[in-house]
Amino acid sequence: MDEVFGRQSFINQIIWRRQTAHSDIGQGSAHLGRIHDVILLYSKGERFTWNMQYQPYSQEYTDAFYKYVEPESGRRYRLSDATAPGGASKGNPRYEFLGVTRFWRFKKERMEHAIPARSHSANETRYRAAAETLP
Repeated sequence: MDEVFGRQSFINQIIWRRQTAHSDIGQGSAHLGRIHDVILLYSKGERFTWNMQYQPYSQEYTDAFYKYVEPESGRRYRLSDATAPGGASKGNPRYEFLGVTRFWRFKKERMEHAIPARSHSANETRYRAAAETLP
């Protein structure tokens, strides 16, 4: 495809899952089930528009992963880890918070706002992620 469109026009590879996993071996095939397509995305030029597509999460997903509910507002949320995966290589800030020095997901000012006073201990550095902030 690079020969047709030019390597500089390549944007991304997209995997499109057609169905859930299955085995074609039961029907006599000598290969694993083919359950996805590969789409190669190229642009016509340097300037292009990408419109991200989202599908709402099912109620079952929201109920399972956002199991806490604020009594006063009815908003669903989950508790997420505030420590930073990847450390410095991902550009995460390193500072002391609640007596622990490590890489954190957020700047110190946001951490002080996001982590409620009642959970100020090194073992309880999780923040609320609201369900309505899902893409």
